[in-house]
Amino acid sequence: MGLFSFGKKHQAAWNALMASHTFLSLDAPRQDLVLSRARDIVEGQMRRTLEQVREKNGAIVFFNVLVYAMGEEGINPALGNEKWFWIKNPFVDCIGADQVLDAQRIQLERKYGVTFDMSP
Repeated sequence: MGLFSFGKKHQAAWNALMASHTFLSLDAPRQDLVLSRARDIVEGQMRRTLEQVREKNGAIVFFNVLVYAMGEEGINPALGNEKWFWIKNPFVDCIGADQVLDAQRIQLERKYGVTFDMSP
């Protein structure tokens, strides 16, 4: 469980930050595996491409889609002993998450001593 338990936008922002760090910490074959699974998810269930999600819906939604893929591959967040938050519909549940992302970024960077990069 993450640091916040009081709203989907906080959970979505936390997931996005942790997913960006976790994804970038994976070796290239595992990154390819996660991206392949994420493509399968969005093309099969969401009827769009992963690239469309990134371009039209932004980084927070994109990284929450990667959370689905990483979760299915048994990949937990790379920092601490946290688990992913379940975001049922990232296109809805991520609305407003950008408003809390910067505050969470600062808090998590202080806690873990890392810098979060939201560009895959």
